[in-house]
Amino acid sequence: MTSPVETLTHFGTLYGDVVLESTGCEVVDYSGILYNVRGSSDDPKLGGSWKALLIENHINGDCYVSEPAPDPSGSSHPCFALGGHMTPNADGRVPRGGSCYLMPLCHWHNNTGRDGTPFRLRQTRMLRLLGYMQGDTYASFAARLPGNVAGRIVRVEGDHLVVSDFDSLQLASIEASDQAEATAPQLLFRRMEQDGRIRFRLEFSHSPPRTPPQAVGPPGCG
Repeated sequence: MTSPVETLTHFGTLYGDVVLESTGCEVVDYSGILYNVRGSSDDPKLGGSWKALLIENHINGDCYVSEPAPDPSGSSHPCFALGGHMTPNADGRVPRGGSCYLMPLCHWHNNTGRDGTPFRLRQTRMLRLLGYMQGDTYASFAARLPGNVAGRIVRVEGDHLVVSDFDSLQLASIEASDQAEATAPQLLFRRMEQDGRIRFRLEFSHSPPRTPPQAVGPPGCG
């Protein structure tokens, strides 16, 4: 399994100094055919998880897929193992900043061997996620949620990724900190408004914050 440091470093290397779309989620009903999103991350539970986001929004129960269905005695189906990223696009592709769906899946269905396979559903209530990024973890998704913040930091804490809110004074303290004090990589998502829309500029840094932040919990989607 990929370590928290490797996960954070990979995302920072891909998108460092890039302006990213803000994220969001909403509870919706969708009854059509869905496909696994190609290139979406697994469910590493690094400081929150896609499964926890579903449960927070009262979406729980067995794996949503009714067809194709494996023999339950030889697979993880129908266990709700994780939150699976889904798209109505048969090629499994979602453009950067686009939208996709999140629903309960078992490990058998959330597998690259099922990419391109049309899934028929037995339930319709799910989350629509906005601001899709390939390789997004729960932490990097939560860091780009709109809010009354100047920015958020994702950092490694033990075996987890922790998301913290910062105001403008705290961010100024981070910028003034000594780079020689670097201990571990961290991602700074700086909130900005561009063309009337909330966006975040990602800055890949090794400088630790001096002001103890408050970690944020799972968001509700309404």
